[in-house]
Amino acid sequence: MTLCKPYVRLLSATKDGGGFKAKLEIDVASAGGRVERKTVTVKSGTDLYKISKGRELYEGYEVLGIDTTPGAEVIEFSNGEYVRHGSPIGDVDDMLLKRAQIKRTIEFHLEKELRFRDKGIKVLSLFFIDEVANYRAADGSPGIYAQMFEECYTELINSPRFVELRDVFPNNGIHDGYFS
Repeated sequence: MTLCKPYVRLLSATKDGGGFKAKLEIDVASAGGRVERKTVTVKSGTDLYKISKGRELYEGYEVLGIDTTPGAEVIEFSNGEYVRHGSPIGDVDDMLLKRAQIKRTIEFHLEKELRFRDKGIKVLSLFFIDEVANYRAADGSPGIYAQMFEECYTELINSPRFVELRDVFPNNGIHDGYFS
């Protein structure tokens, strides 16, 4: 049994002369074994395992009901799971992933500082970012990445593991941006 959930995003739910239908975005196996995100139309009784071309994550995801109430569209599956419009299941939160990457980079940097401090080696860590504004806003205030950095750094530098670095690397002035 897997702990992962399949990716399912409800794009729309409608009722017309043919009954209740919904458009979902799911991950479908292609002939070459690759997985591709595709839009599929489903109705009551549709088995996502079958339309995903046998992806095991979708076992038990048979459409049980479709609610088309405007602003409250929802699909119910036979396994008791629900997917609401605007709230996909099995999706990765991009900002949580970025925060985890920032935190791990800081942690790895501090570990290197401890290891190489006595050897006189200066440790440098770099982040390559998608937009300058995500690090520093036009008015000079910190962007979302700078805020994440500060929060993660504060948490790590204040942990017992890095106590000997607290005075060497205080919270202020430990990062800045260079943009070419």
